[in-house]
Amino acid sequence: MERPTHSMTGVGFATGQSEVGDLRVEVRSVNGRGFGVKLRLPPAFGCYEAGVDELVRGKVARGSLTVVVERVQSGPALPDAELVRTTASAMLRLADELRLPPPTLAEVLQWLGSAGRSDASTSRPLPPQFQR
Repeated sequence: MERPTHSMTGVGFATGQSEVGDLRVEVRSVNGRGFGVKLRLPPAFGCYEAGVDELVRGKVARGSLTVVVERVQSGPALPDAELVRTTASAMLRLADELRLPPPTLAEVLQWLGSAGRSDASTSRPLPPQFQR
């Protein structure tokens, strides 16, 4: 079993692909007697906060760490077309049932965006490639 690092001062960067997109991770640490972790994650990644914290605590025993995770985008991020179709279809059926006007594409995309944010409050395990 790997022993946790007892102290360190430094900075490290990593980039890579994951199931949640291309990511850039930065870890900065300052030596200290106590232990503290500050996480800065994109809003949609809030569900991984506990997993990142647990991973860091398993690797480092003391010091002050700041972990920054950023999504790297090489161009405009378009939503999954099939997800948009499925959502629009369900919203159209509901609008018809309630005798409301059909939703616009902007309303469907807005709903998909807000649904993803509410998901972030539920804690999830880290994707497998990060559970090292």
